Amino acid sequence: MRSIVFYYSSTGNTKRVAEKIAQELGADIEEIVDHKNRLGLAGVLRGGYDSSRGRETPIEETKKLPENYDLVVLGTPVWNLGPTPAIRSYLAKNSLSEKKVALFCTYGNAGGKRAISKLKKLILGAIFVGELEISRWTLRHSKETENAISAWCKDLKWALKFGGR
Repeated sequence: MRSIVFYYSSTGNTKRVAEKIAQELGADIEEIVDHKNRLGLAGVLRGGYDSSRGRETPIEETKKLPENYDLVVLGTPVWNLGPTPAIRSYLAKNSLSEKKVALFCTYGNAGGKRAISKLKKLILGAIFVGELEISRWTLRHSKETENAISAWCKDLKWALKFGGR
C-alpha cells in the first residue's frame, strides 16, 4: 500500500511528528508551504484569526499528488481550535474523496478533537482510518511522543490490513 504524509508546520512540532509517522509507515512525505509570513507575534495572531474564520492562504503547489497513493495522512497544528489556513487551502485544491485518510494534529493547550472534527467536515467522501492528537506536553517528552506515534501507526497498519475501522 502506497502511503504519503502531507503536513503543515510552523514551529517544527508537526514536522517532527510527520517525519516519525512517515518513517513508521514507510511513507513518502511532503510539506505544505504557506506563502504568508506566520513568524512572530503578529504572524501567530493573524494565523489564529484566519483559522477561526475558516480562511485559506496562498500555498506552494505540492509535487506529489494524493491520487497516486492508497493512504493519505494529513497533519496540522491546531490554531484557535481549528486546522491551519494552509491545510484548508491544500484541501480546497486536492480531493481526498474515496481515499483512505488518517488525520493527526499537534496542539498546545486544547482543541485537538475539535480540529480533527473540523478537518473531517472539509474532506467529504473520505474513508477515515485513524486520528491522532499530540499535545505540547507529549512533544516535550520525546520518548512518549515516539511511543504514541509508533502505537498509532501499528494500529493504523493493522486496521488497513484487516479492514477494521
